[in-house]
Amino acid sequence: MYEREEIFWGDFADQAPDLYIGFNIGYRASWQTALGAVPKELIEDNQKEWSGSHLFDPTLIPGIILSNKKITKENPSLYDIAPTILRIIGYSQEQLKGMDFDGESLF
Repeated sequence: MYEREEIFWGDFADQAPDLYIGFNIGYRASWQTALGAVPKELIEDNQKEWSGSHLFDPTLIPGIILSNKKITKENPSLYDIAPTILRIIGYSQEQLKGMDFDGESLF
């Protein structure tokens, strides 16, 4: 469990939940919960084929980035994706500095 201030920042951090759950491996919220529902059963079998999840604690299951270019940034983050894409399509480093990103280009 994380408190809002531990993981959210920026202009809209006050709109994030007070507490945020990072599930352990093998656990997740129900499909209905992800859509805002409150299912009757506390625990239920998963009848759907697993295709991915955004609910795990990132310290337990870090993400990966696959690239055909050498990533020069140490400790890349999801926040770096938007500035990286903009850099690839032609935005200069100076143009990116004028934008309000939490991340930076990976290259």
